[in-house]
Amino acid sequence: MKIIDIAICVNNIDPKGIGRIRYRPLGIFTSEREGGARYEEWDENDPFIALPFLPLHINIVPQIQQSVKLITYETEKATQNVEYIGGPYTSPHDIQNQTFLAQHKDTTFGGVYLKDVKNIRNKDGSFNSPASRGAVINERDIGFRGNYGSDIIFTENGVQIRGGSLLSKQGKNKKTILEYPQLAKKMGRFTLKKFGKTLENVTEVIDSSKVAVSKLKYVIEYEINDLNTPTELKLFVYKIVGEYGTKFNTDEFGGNTVFNSEDTSLVKLINTGNTLNEPSYVKQLNGSIQEAYIELRGLLHLIDNENLQVLNSVYSGEDAHPFYFRPTSNFKLLKGASSTEKLNKETFLKKVEIRRISGGSGLIFSRQTANPPIIPNKKTLILSKEVKGGGEQSFSNLSADKIYITSTNPNTGVNVKSINFSELDDYELTQEDYVNRIDPNTYAMVRGENLYNILIAIKNLLDSHIHNINEPMVQTDENWVKLTKLIETMRDDILNNSIRIN
Repeated sequence: MKIIDIAICVNNIDPKGIGRIRYRPLGIFTSEREGGARYEEWDENDPFIALPFLPLHINIVPQIQQSVKLITYETEKATQNVEYIGGPYTSPHDIQNQTFLAQHKDTTFGGVYLKDVKNIRNKDGSFNSPASRGAVINERDIGFRGNYGSDIIFTENGVQIRGGSLLSKQGKNKKTILEYPQLAKKMGRFTLKKFGKTLENVTEVIDSSKVAVSKLKYVIEYEINDLNTPTELKLFVYKIVGEYGTKFNTDEFGGNTVFNSEDTSLVKLINTGNTLNEPSYVKQLNGSIQEAYIELRGLLHLIDNENLQVLNSVYSGEDAHPFYFRPTSNFKLLKGASSTEKLNKETFLKKVEIRRISGGSGLIFSRQTANPPIIPNKKTLILSKEVKGGGEQSFSNLSADKIYITSTNPNTGVNVKSINFSELDDYELTQEDYVNRIDPNTYAMVRGENLYNILIAIKNLLDSHIHNINEPMVQTDENWVKLTKLIETMRDDILNNSIRIN
């Protein structure tokens, strides 16, 4: 015994306006029923009328030639108490343009597997067209869907009404749009939402300042030939020629950094003989540790204030900074044969100092500063933080290309234009209503913060005007300049033409 029959809608203009339709049964000749009673279309004897099975406010009235499912209270009385449910539909978004053939092609009357209809999602839930995301109602939400591009979605603690949520059918990719719902970037939307906590924007200044980093130009190494009675002070100056790697960066190189002094792709030992082991400079001494460290300090001071030409006029006259000074590896390995030699070595290294950089080794970054400068970098960030004790927080938002707030009884004035509401479409405002009748008779909303800034600028200018009142204001005054700049962009800064009132 059949419970549901399939029929075709042949007329959907119900004279009573309660959603009824006239149908043609599928597989039954209408003459079989027409002979049973005399009737006029839509009168009480019409055997082909069906009421909507669903409540009228959520029922979708089918279009002519669309399929419907018929339900009768008594299957033996097919012309009495007949109700319909629209469908089946083979598209989740384009309901109005469904046809009987498309609705039932390759199916049986109760079939649900549709071969010619594109899948909009994969089995893992991902969309075949990325633009489809958001175009259909999520499974976890409840909603009412209109014929095309309009819906009401109920989410957790939220509701939104969307108009024009899908790309217009008038686009050039109509076939793709009808196969895959495409979310429109522009739509009219009214949203209500509540959240479980209150957030507010907090301005925080993040200090991400860092120490300046540069590549060393020179490494200056030194040694003395004896820890009791030194007679020679030797300097080995290495020019850094390798550009790759970070070993010679000022933030990495140190007193114990090892490099191959014979690797000419990295360093070049500066000397007159252009050899790999000849010192860059030799100073003869008279056998005194004190004389040794005083001479060394003087030489480093001259290099710091001038250049390498203080050692030899044939050397480069470029600025030697940044450079690193330290004892040679051979000198660091000297342990001293006696306690006196150990003390002399310790004293010598302790007394080697430039611009308060002591201890025998260190970085001299530039002529301006021995230590690398701090590069200031403070960022102002706006962070959303929870308000303690704020509780729940609710929002409402109305968004569209243009937003109008119109009153049928507004305050009027001599220079105030008015909307003739009697000219507007009574059922639904048309695009022409908005463009030709509402927009020209409304006024742009004011951005309060920008208006406040201009008023403060005017006050500051007046407060700063201390000259004779009959004299013009000084146009170089910083308050005059600021006000002038604000006025130049005042119209766009203050008025929002897309939000209008009457």
